[in-house]
Amino acid sequence: MKAKGFIYHIVTPEVWERTLLEGQYKSDSLKKEGFIHFSDEDHVLESAQLHMSDHPKLVVLKVVLKHIKDKVKWEKGRKGKMFPHLYGKLNLESVEDTQTILRQNDGSFTWE
Repeated sequence: MKAKGFIYHIVTPEVWERTLLEGQYKSDSLKKEGFIHFSDEDHVLESAQLHMSDHPKLVVLKVVLKHIKDKVKWEKGRKGKMFPHLYGKLNLESVEDTQTILRQNDGSFTWE
């Protein structure tokens, strides 16, 4: 686990704008799977390419791990890699920063 104090969650710009207006984040995966998917910094771009490749632009939420660590479990995901899953709601005060990633012509993503 290479969390370095932060974990990351990817959303569309539309979802992030709605979240800011409503003051709360509503994750479909929390309803369907019981947790919110996160990545460590090293897996953000790969996760975006694998799961959100139909979007030209995405927002990455940089979340302070110590603020939510009691509700986070590291579990095996693709290729046996460990990924953080948040079993509960994301408190927006835990979001330290956001950054944009952009899809390239080859389908990969890069940090803006």
